[in-house]
Amino acid sequence: MRIITTISIIFLAGSQAFTQVDLSTNPLGIIFKYMHLYTDVPVSQSISVEGGLGYSFDRFEVLETEYKSSGIVIRALGKYYFSPKNGHDRFNIGPYARFASAKIKYTGENVNNSRLGIGLYGGYKWVTKGNIIFELGIGMGRAFINKYTSDLSSFNANDWPAGNFDVTGKMAVGYRF
Repeated sequence: MRIITTISIIFLAGSQAFTQVDLSTNPLGIIFKYMHLYTDVPVSQSISVEGGLGYSFDRFEVLETEYKSSGIVIRALGKYYFSPKNGHDRFNIGPYARFASAKIKYTGENVNNSRLGIGLYGGYKWVTKGNIIFELGIGMGRAFINKYTSDLSSFNANDWPAGNFDVTGKMAVGYRF
């Protein structure tokens, strides 16, 4: 939790030099047992950089075996906005990089997953007159690292073609400062 707080403070402190900062989150994330915080900062008239930090947590049971999982996601996006009307809004496209680390515990065994994906992202951002933000987006790319390790063994999911595929998405609501 200290990592999330520290990174949030760095994003907010660094973004004070700009006149416009968008801060958003996924309102449905808590239902699916994860929380994400995004900050989008303009770099030029049509370009912005977004940083995202997420935390997932879950506890579930399958065939009378209890599983506990937790993980973090760090994502960076570069966005080019086509014909923005209200600053950085409307259709955007750009590269993304995403790192995720997760732990799953069950019946005394620990499984860890590390994943690094890079790809292309596209989305759309609406900004209301009251500075409320709504954003939808999806990105697809390649996972360059997708490694699983456990107390007993390890394997690289990139050995299978489907293990190389990386997908990221965004459904967020926020506020423009």
